Order: sequence, then structure tokens, then C-alpha cells
Amino acid sequence: MNQKYSFYSRYQNINWSFIHIETLLRFAKRKNNPSFAIYAALESRNIIERIEFELIVMSANSKFGIKDFENIKDKHGIQKANKEFNTLKFRYQTFTESFSKAVKPDLNLRVYNFKKAEKIKGNLSQYLHTYSRSDNELEFESLFIQEGFDVIQSAVDFLKDYFPKDDKGYYLCVLDFMTLVEPMKKEFKIWLNSSEQDNENLTERLINIAKN
Repeated sequence: MNQKYSFYSRYQNINWSFIHIETLLRFAKRKNNPSFAIYAALESRNIIERIEFELIVMSANSKFGIKDFENIKDKHGIQKANKEFNTLKFRYQTFTESFSKAVKPDLNLRVYNFKKAEKIKGNLSQYLHTYSRSDNELEFESLFIQEGFDVIQSAVDFLKDYFPKDDKGYYLCVLDFMTLVEPMKKEFKIWLNSSEQDNENLTERLINIAKN
């Protein structure tokens, strides 16, 4: 992390975001303040959406134009972009995992579980749209707020499990599918159209390709 953490600044930085969420949760519990918990839910959803944004933009590379960049900023832009570029889909992510194990095994890259992420974002959204909640529900000791701590923690756990990490912090690793060369590219196309559910054999094939 290049920037020193400051509660009063913002950075598009994974490490900063994790520290900020943890700080908000600590303030919420120390001060019995539900607003800090709600802010932590917002930051948790922000970081998930930022990850998905970067995965789509960076892995689509030259296919992703200025118009696409503007469209992804709109409502449901990530979901729409994913339908077009497929980057977050399971088969793309499992290929990324196998490719990483074959070419850069020390990264310990994991599959980005888009379906699980969507469920987590849905759970977090109830803490972003509180207009229908009563004053009692928004009290710090309420079941709604207390359950929110578990929802936020599940989001943080999901994210930390996904990111490779070393002593310098967390990393977002993205495979640019457009740069794949033969025979990796051939295996990628076969994998996208296959019915295999387990990518262990794919990993072995890619490892053999990388050795030759």
C-alpha cells in the first residue's frame, strides 16, 4: 500500500478499503453508532463492485471501448457488461485459475465467484436502502443492525479469500484473454465450449503447455 491510511481521505486501493471497513466497524462498536455500521456496508459493496469493474475492463482490454466504459458507469452497468464480455462467468474465472497455476503458481489465484458476490451485494443493499426501516430497527442494539455486522464480515471474508496477499498487501490479478497465444488460446476455446465441471484436468494440460 503506497498511501498511508487516513480516515479523511479516499483511494482506489484494496488495502485502504479493508482498513477503512475495519475502522468503521470498530467505531460503530466503540461508539454504539449504527451509522458507522451502515457506512461499512456501503464500503463493502463498493469494493466488490470496484473489483468486478476492474476485472471486466482489464480482461476485456482492447475490446472494451470508450462507449463501454461510459455504459458500465450506469445503473446495472456491471451486470450488462458481464453479459457482453463474460469475464466474470464461471468458465472464464476457472480458466484464469488454471492458467495462474500453470504459469504463476505462487500467486495462489482463486476463482471469482460472481454468483456468491451477487448474493452478498444483495444482502448488503438492505443496509444501503434504509428508507423503509423504523427508528427501532435503526437503533444500534436492534436485530437488524446487529445482523449487519455478520453480513459485512461475510463480505470481507469473501474478498480476503479471493485476493492473493503478501507482506505488501492484497493484489488483484487479471488475465487478459485477448493476449493468449497458441496453444493456450486453443485450450481456452475448448474449455469455454466443454461440459467439464472440474478444471483439474485443464490445469494439468496448461501446466504441460507451459513446460514446453
